[in-house]
Amino acid sequence: MPITLWTQPSCVQCKAVSRAFDNAGVPYEKRDLTDPANARKLEAFKQQGYRQAPITESPAGTFSGFNPNKVNAAITAARAEQSTPGVAGPTMTGPGLS
Repeated sequence: MPITLWTQPSCVQCKAVSRAFDNAGVPYEKRDLTDPANARKLEAFKQQGYRQAPITESPAGTFSGFNPNKVNAAITAARAEQSTPGVAGPTMTGPGLS
């Protein structure tokens, strides 16, 4: 599950979360909560108790606002998902390595 960051225009906390993902090099999709096309999603968030932007959906779960611990958990979970099991990574070779 990729990260989706639901934002609002002129939202300081939205910019802080976005900056944290950018600085970590984690890919995410940014969507505008005020876009009429997202009205159903906004209503669903409200019904779930989310009342503050941004709302972040990530492999680590969904949360609202800027919470550094939850942002870091989202980054860690996204990185773990990026290193897909079964995909070969770099191979080390040399004496004593096989």
